Amino acid sequence: MASGSLVAQTKENKRQKKETQKNVVYEATKSLIDSGNYLFDADMAAGGISLVTNTNRFIVKDGEFDIDLPYFGVSRGGVGYNSNPGITYKGVPDKYNVEYIDKKRSSIIKLSVRNGAP
Repeated sequence: MASGSLVAQTKENKRQKKETQKNVVYEATKSLIDSGNYLFDADMAAGGISLVTNTNRFIVKDGEFDIDLPYFGVSRGGVGYNSNPGITYKGVPDKYNVEYIDKKRSSIIKLSVRNGAP
């Protein structure tokens, strides 16, 4: 019985150590986003789609954004064979908001931009 209690305590310590590490990474990510200078480079999209060979970047530097994200899905009309139907933008967004969901250790970044003349 004594060794069973020791094993349970060790498992609890391991779990707590993992949780602490996740919190440290999450806080570092929040600090990076709050700094206004960061790069997000995805390697996987929803549904398990690999982005390793696709251009995909979301760069923020001193309030300016450089975004080039691929589009996945069905494209209808107006898109040529070699054109980029994804999201591309370079400049300062009209609106920018960051929401932190501490309970899930996640961040939601929302921005609004206009492409071309108003």
